Amino acid sequence: CFPGPNPCFDNDACTIDVCVGQGDCPHTVVDCNDDNLCTDDSCSPATGCANVDNAASCTDGNPCTIGDVCNGGVCAPGSGALPAPALFCNDTGITLPELGPATPYPSAIVVTGQPSYLCSAEVALGGISHAIPDDIDVLLARLTGGNALVMSDVGGTSAVTGVNLTVSDAAASSLPDDGPLVSGTFVPTNFGAGDVFPAPAPVPDGGSALSVFVGTNPNGTWNLWVDDEFAPEAGSLSGWCVNLVSVCTVDTDCNDGFVCTDDSCLDGFCAHANNTAACDDGNACTAND
Repeated sequence: CFPGPNPCFDNDACTIDVCVGQGDCPHTVVDCNDDNLCTDDSCSPATGCANVDNAASCTDGNPCTIGDVCNGGVCAPGSGALPAPALFCNDTGITLPELGPATPYPSAIVVTGQPSYLCSAEVALGGISHAIPDDIDVLLARLTGGNALVMSDVGGTSAVTGVNLTVSDAAASSLPDDGPLVSGTFVPTNFGAGDVFPAPAPVPDGGSALSVFVGTNPNGTWNLWVDDEFAPEAGSLSGWCVNLVSVCTVDTDCNDGFVCTDDSCLDGFCAHANNTAACDDGNACTAND
């Protein structure tokens, strides 16, 4: 090679031109890959690399968004519908004494058969009756992990009979501090601090939002710990429910236990495609089932 302009220059912006001596001029191809699924990468000999935004399908890392798509060079959350919610209830009444923990304590619901990733939860509290609703403290907890003080120190001193409440993070308004307590859907609400539940209830984390359970596996035991904080009035609930929306994240979430289907997880939903696998119909007189 000699001093001066690169004798190996090929006037192509898509190659790296190097002179290695003795007249040898390798032209290494420029790598235009920007490792971004949301761009189409190409190279023009005249202008070099181009990374153009596309509208490809993608995943934003949140299993609870369905139909994610590239927009502006980034993966944007999709607006597809989530699976239908699954309702689980315990219709055994809950009795509150004049002071202290309710019976039963806790009231439990065992959830089964759901995909492994929880996207949202709502809690229904049925048939609430109490002379002073402000006395009622309600804590939702799993056997491990976080918990939510979904109702505490609300409703004031206005007596209620048979009030049905749903608590949801998506509700428009909180439960009232001073009452009256009326049937409807409200944000989980706690006024004040320092609520203590008798053992063996867990210590409240301090939050009320049900989002504390998002991302957990919904299958298993959900416990409702209900306590009457002040004497002398007693009360009751007719029962309670959890309404859960969950998605699958891996194929094993979708195992239906049926050998004649191939089970898979597709964008949060379980799919069960019929197959022609060998099976046993339970009849010893048939072969090649």
